[in-house]
Amino acid sequence: MKLFLIPLLLFSVSASASPLPELKPERHAVKLPRDLRESFLENMRDHLSAVSEIQAALAEKNFDKAAEIAKNRLGLDAPSSAACRPGMEMADLAKFMPENMRAIGFKMHSAADQFAVDAKNAGTDSDYRAVIDSLSKVTRQCVSCHAQYRLANRQGKT
Repeated sequence: MKLFLIPLLLFSVSASASPLPELKPERHAVKLPRDLRESFLENMRDHLSAVSEIQAALAEKNFDKAAEIAKNRLGLDAPSSAACRPGMEMADLAKFMPENMRAIGFKMHSAADQFAVDAKNAGTDSDYRAVIDSLSKVTRQCVSCHAQYRLANRQGKT
């Protein structure tokens, strides 16, 4: 029964927040060299896996574990955040990313750090709503980026 409440809570929190961007087929195609493309996709898959692991930790009421995952794999100190941090505009991956894409990434990594703080400060069932709301701010940035951008196909064509 308790596991049923988490998706319900996720829906209720996201339903009360501002609407998500509409997913459109005419997203901007971002061209990346083959080696960067593969590492970028690996990072995106790890982000998704981290969010899944965070949700599993929350289902177990393990707020500390959820915070640790967010901080280490999604936060601004995570290796995957380098291209999104200010001052890194000429880093390998960053120089191929549109500025708005980098800004959305920075917001996601920052939101993950805030989620880690919120989860660490939680400890009771009554804190679930605030923690889930904080996690939704992370995933909202994921949705926003994926709503606006896609990678060009392997040959660099759009």
